[in-house]
Amino acid sequence: MIQILTKINHGCGSVRPMGWINTDSSLNANIQRIPFIGKNFTKLFNKVDYDSNNLVYMNLNKKWAFKDNSVDIVYASHLFEHLSLKSATLFLQESYRCLMLGGVIRNVVPDSFKITKRYINKYSTIGSCETIDLYSKKISRIEEKTSELS
Repeated sequence: MIQILTKINHGCGSVRPMGWINTDSSLNANIQRIPFIGKNFTKLFNKVDYDSNNLVYMNLNKKWAFKDNSVDIVYASHLFEHLSLKSATLFLQESYRCLMLGGVIRNVVPDSFKITKRYINKYSTIGSCETIDLYSKKISRIEEKTSELS
């Protein structure tokens, strides 16, 4: 017997794989679902044209419309960092409530270490700033330690 998994892709944007429940709350993503209006909206406002209408509107600031223990996978790519603390807490609580035993949650977020390093490198070249120099030295030490572990 083939088991069909319940897989949710939150904040899907233009990534809407078949076999997933792809959710988004952006105006652009939802307007494009409307025949005729969606295509004209895209052309008029020079928005990204999505290939698929495989989308369900979902407000992540509210309780999810899934039963307890009914979901196999909760996936979100570059969504979590945009949530407020309250919304992020609700997201995790709802994920836990909806996931089946042995279910998987995967949140892909930006690499804050790389972003911070790039920021420090950019501004440390402007002039001498003791605080930035201290952080640069700390980052260098962290890099050394992590390369020793590799």
